Amino acid sequence: MNRYRPTRSKSRFTAFPLVFFVLILCFGILFTGCTSTMISIKGPDDVGAQQDITFTEQDVARFERLAKEGDAMVAQHSATGASSVAGSQGTLAQSTASLPVLDLSMVKTYDALRSAPAETNINLYRVTNDILKVRQQPSASSTLLDILTNGEGLTVNEFTNGEWARVTLPDGRRGYVAARYISKVTTDERLADDQKASKGLYYVSYQFVNVRQAPDQKSAKLGQIPGKAFVRPKSIAGPWATVEFQGKDGYVSLDYLTRFTPRFLVRQNAYPLPILVYHLSQPGMLDLLVQHVNRLRQAGAHILSLRDFASFVLNQEHRTDLRLDAKSVVIVVEDVTPDNIRKVTDTLYANNIRATVFLQTQHVSLAGITEKMLLTMQADGIDVESAAHTGDDLRSLTNAQGKLEVEQSRKILEDALKRPVVAIAYPQGGTNERVTQLTQKSGYLFALTEAPAGSFMRDQFLHLPGYAITSGMSAEDAVKLLR
Repeated sequence: MNRYRPTRSKSRFTAFPLVFFVLILCFGILFTGCTSTMISIKGPDDVGAQQDITFTEQDVARFERLAKEGDAMVAQHSATGASSVAGSQGTLAQSTASLPVLDLSMVKTYDALRSAPAETNINLYRVTNDILKVRQQPSASSTLLDILTNGEGLTVNEFTNGEWARVTLPDGRRGYVAARYISKVTTDERLADDQKASKGLYYVSYQFVNVRQAPDQKSAKLGQIPGKAFVRPKSIAGPWATVEFQGKDGYVSLDYLTRFTPRFLVRQNAYPLPILVYHLSQPGMLDLLVQHVNRLRQAGAHILSLRDFASFVLNQEHRTDLRLDAKSVVIVVEDVTPDNIRKVTDTLYANNIRATVFLQTQHVSLAGITEKMLLTMQADGIDVESAAHTGDDLRSLTNAQGKLEVEQSRKILEDALKRPVVAIAYPQGGTNERVTQLTQKSGYLFALTEAPAGSFMRDQFLHLPGYAITSGMSAEDAVKLLR
């Protein structure tokens, strides 16, 4: 089906005939000018005629401009109380062209999943409450700057007292948040050091606490420490803590102090997970894949797809003690075409192999890889993910072309499979900072390169390494990659 053909409204307009005529004229000129063959999309209507509808980055810009103009006209039309479009569903916006509309609701969640404490940001925290209000000052009545949601990240500059933390948001803004609703992101290896930072730190858990000259309630009062203020006792003896106050020692009752213990989110940061990539452009790779998987199973390997790994990472957010099974490995199949799709499906299903298959969505059509085939693969436990649309090297494309490649591919697969697409394989295994940003903004959790490595860090989820299997690799060679 042609997903990006402008829709035709059957409704008859009773207002703005001239505007409607101008829009129709613009679309006529637009489609006449679409002559580039950089990206082609075929749908059911194209099977007989064998004609391609093509889009260039200039076309995309024109689509967006016209869509915005149409939305503005509809808003003006409603605001002025002019006659509405005839028909219950007809709107002026329906006559504009459709661009891929992606669900980007998981982008912030995926960004948080990829975040990891680094030497340059050892104070990375995550929101642990449903919502977290960011205020201009450390007061519940202060101006509200923003509202964060569960899982979002922020940097803690300092805890100003036992109740408030001064923070920096990802966009650089600064404010204050309630300390009890955030947790520090750390790892098993760094937890002990992180806990030392707050060792022996207390805060006043009442409106104030009196500082006395001696450890006795009847002793002379030197002053007061306000509520929520931090106190680090020099020593503790029984119910009294010795503190420094105005340059000399004083005593406060422990009954009015509470130990300050920041919350920690202990996350796995390193993943020993080799990803084996089988390119079907090499002859005999499906047979080799079966041989390798059989031997890997004998060696105790746990076979995963990238979707399995995505579910695991999401579950780790709620159960931080979860760890991958020993000798886990991901199986990936690339270069899948309409000519080999049935053999791929039959082979994986017959051998009960959980694998991720990356598809170029230019092949998805009634004359190629049909939606029924995709649904069958999904029902058989095969993970279908994106290899972009045409397979062109994303590094060689403009921003507009690259954006269309990765977003269009995700949209086509999600419409067919009725579930989210979580991974993309960079065409030819290549990426750069610009391409990675396009991928991140398009709502992918993972992106696969072909840099050979058997493990990776959390912040490499958009640069996953993969072993490109060659026809000369034996089953024993595959087993060695587990170690």
